[in-house]
Amino acid sequence: MDFWGTVLAILIMVVVGTLCGLFFVKGLKKPMLGHLVGGIIIGIIGAVLGGFFLDKLNFIFKWLLENPLHVNFFAAFAGALLFVWVFSRISHQE
Repeated sequence: MDFWGTVLAILIMVVVGTLCGLFFVKGLKKPMLGHLVGGIIIGIIGAVLGGFFLDKLNFIFKWLLENPLHVNFFAAFAGALLFVWVFSRISHQE
């Protein structure tokens, strides 16, 4: 993948992480440290980490990478949701 392809992949992961953070905080109304901003930041970190680490398992998720952008959407989504969920459990504010 060339430079612009990598930049586009990271931007897509940031968007996926932002949407997961927004959904978790506003849609599910789960408490989180930092509320909306914290959820978005943790979602972005989770999406980027999940996208890069699960992308290394491309022999398992090969059918997910066969798109024109070569971005593993499932890995980014799963990483973001997992990271936001774990962080909300750690920072439970009740």
